[in-house]
Amino acid sequence: MKFHGIAPVLLSAALLSAGLLVSTASLADSRPKAGVVNYETGQVHPVDMTPDRNTLLVVNTAANALEVFDLSSGSPRLKTTIPVGLDPVSVRARSNTEVWVVNQISDSVSIIDLTTGKVTGTLKTDNEPADVVFAAGKAYVTCSDANAVLVYTLSNLAAAPRKVAITGEEPRALAVNANGTEVYVAIFESGNGTTALDGRATVDATGKQTPLIRNVVNRPEGPWKGQNPPPNAGTGFNPPLPAGVKPYPVGLIVRQDDAGRWMDDNKGDWTRLVTGDLSRLSNRVAGWKLPDNDVAIISTSNDSVIGYKSRLMNLNMAMDVNPATGQVTVVGTDALNQIRYEPNLNGKFVQMKLAQFMPAGAASVTDLNPHLTYQTPSVPVAQRSLSLGDPRAIKWRADGQTAWVTGMGSDNVIVISNTGARVGQVAVGEGPTGLALDEGRGRAYVLNRFAGSVSVLDLNTRTELGRVGFYDPTPAVVKAGRPFLYSTKFSGTGHTSCASCHVDAKTDRLAWDLGDPRGAFIPVKDIDINAGLPTGTPISVHPMKGPMLTQTFQDIMSFKTLHWRGDKNSLAEFAGTYVHLMSGDAQPSAADMKKFGDFLATVHLPPNPNRNMDDSRKTAITLPDLRTYTATSSTALVELRGKGTGRVNCLQCHLQQGQAPRNEGAARLQGQSFVPPAFAPLYKRVGFWPSDPNGGSTSGFGFQHDGAEHVDLAVTANTGTTFQQAALSELLSLEGPTSGLLGGEKRMDTHAGVGTQLLVSGVMTAAQTTQLNQMISIAANSPHASLIFRRVQNGVQKGAT
Repeated sequence: MKFHGIAPVLLSAALLSAGLLVSTASLADSRPKAGVVNYETGQVHPVDMTPDRNTLLVVNTAANALEVFDLSSGSPRLKTTIPVGLDPVSVRARSNTEVWVVNQISDSVSIIDLTTGKVTGTLKTDNEPADVVFAAGKAYVTCSDANAVLVYTLSNLAAAPRKVAITGEEPRALAVNANGTEVYVAIFESGNGTTALDGRATVDATGKQTPLIRNVVNRPEGPWKGQNPPPNAGTGFNPPLPAGVKPYPVGLIVRQDDAGRWMDDNKGDWTRLVTGDLSRLSNRVAGWKLPDNDVAIISTSNDSVIGYKSRLMNLNMAMDVNPATGQVTVVGTDALNQIRYEPNLNGKFVQMKLAQFMPAGAASVTDLNPHLTYQTPSVPVAQRSLSLGDPRAIKWRADGQTAWVTGMGSDNVIVISNTGARVGQVAVGEGPTGLALDEGRGRAYVLNRFAGSVSVLDLNTRTELGRVGFYDPTPAVVKAGRPFLYSTKFSGTGHTSCASCHVDAKTDRLAWDLGDPRGAFIPVKDIDINAGLPTGTPISVHPMKGPMLTQTFQDIMSFKTLHWRGDKNSLAEFAGTYVHLMSGDAQPSAADMKKFGDFLATVHLPPNPNRNMDDSRKTAITLPDLRTYTATSSTALVELRGKGTGRVNCLQCHLQQGQAPRNEGAARLQGQSFVPPAFAPLYKRVGFWPSDPNGGSTSGFGFQHDGAEHVDLAVTANTGTTFQQAALSELLSLEGPTSGLLGGEKRMDTHAGVGTQLLVSGVMTAAQTTQLNQMISIAANSPHASLIFRRVQNGVQKGAT
């Protein structure tokens, strides 16, 4: 976050430091609300202790700082606050005096000397670093967006790090075994073995042929002989489909079972059409694999991946190693998105999971909420209070008998045995994300992120002894609206929330079929696909809508209509979701939904990794499969405006050409009506590779509304390879205030240079001088970035903006 009037944003320094941050004088694309540019960045390992157990370390993401507490008196006492990079998410103590802080938006690691309270080094990382651990004389840093782990040699930090590729989306949390021979990497958006089969109509609503669609659900070789939608309960539908109602042909979500078969929610076997001899009909190669990797195992002897643990859950949020047994333990959530229709998912669409495994053995997966049977949408209040929601941290006691797990959505900490059984529970402050165990004092320290405090717990009585606050600049608009995203207390089971799918105001990287056969047709605004303008023709969309990708909440409040089909005219119309999907007792009031909306209006898109520090587009964009796409221009949107080789003006529909960041009307194509999506952040959708037989796919879902298409078909205009590749390079680098978007098209995005840091100790090198001059130029000439300087002189830190 960046808050107006506060300058904690970038580096502390040994002598001189400088950094770029979002300017609060930015133009419409940054649109600070209540003085805040908020990325809602998820914390990963935000609490640690020094080895001597005398210092507690807590990242203050809101203030871009590290809070250092003295524990020698028996209770946390704030000792100092140390500015670091933009959006710190993890902290690890390497020794009693050296601490490493991972800064996700700055793409850096700050190395801190606790004796001076100053940053002594800054390491540049790949995009969106998440966590760090130390083993075998090296530091291992996950880079979540880059799907990689960087390995730094501690004795020579000036050397370039080695890169270890991870086959999985968003590797974040790290852990190390007792002897330092293995590092474990939790893959945050690992997926759950689900993928989408295309079932859309091959002609649009006007009768025009759509040649790029491969409708495999309609194939007679399928288990339902071409019936589309297939039944979900025997030969019929549950809930029942009213007589005389004919649903649209739609796609279908299938899930791989333990035997390797691809099954729908009615025991229909689609294996032949997904990986078998007919896989070409679903645009996949024979033998296509979706690994569903959850944890990577890296050998520290040669820094290579020696194996993966798979099929644990779809969001691996936190991890620890049992010190007594060596078992790796992961907590997170698992989605049931293969089940169709909202009434069948009400109150049980996601479950909180605990996975335990020895590196060379099989994994056991249990439910962190054993009191829930999921037989009813809701349970009595007394049972709800036992629920854990959104687990974000786990820490074992030294004897390995019990572990403590935080519930960010349920505002509690549970205690489990080494078999996973629940043995205790403690209520804490709002949004607990990290914890540390101080066994010598019999204490646990829990970071309540949303409350800006640390809860002190008694390890033996399992009670809260008190709370210690720290400086939290989070604006009231964010604090007031956050509960409606994260709190699981609104649900009828106490364990689900909006953030169960819209994780950290973003996505779960899945598709869901939340239609309802009993539902009513919904009127939407119709547009002409050729002009992007309203037609005035009345049109309604069917309640059985088929799979839809989870959409991000970033920048969403600038849209005039919501959902893929534009069937919601405001956020207030989603109030019923708290009852119909989360089984709550009542929906939020209009005033509460306004608080929710005001909060979401602060959530911005982060810097795009496909743009240079000056915010220009990179000349070439390389995808994970090593294909390179070259842009026509580093600044202008040539192809997307129809001024290039393709002569197809994509923006007239997708962004309403100067009027809005997304069209408010729905175009009739692919069998039903859809609002042309707003594109951003499209680079987060790469990972579905149906032509790769070697298990390179990191997601079962790609592009289009249902995720059934891969990146090559993200540009559907059939105008040749040159246009397609140039247009894709523009799409994958679209976010940025100098991207070429005009007027109302502009997004709540961020200058690509924001977060950049420079630390100088002694005489500046030529490279440092060049970088500093570029940073000064950006700040002087761009309204979208400001520059902060900090200098330490005679032991006193001074700064300026």
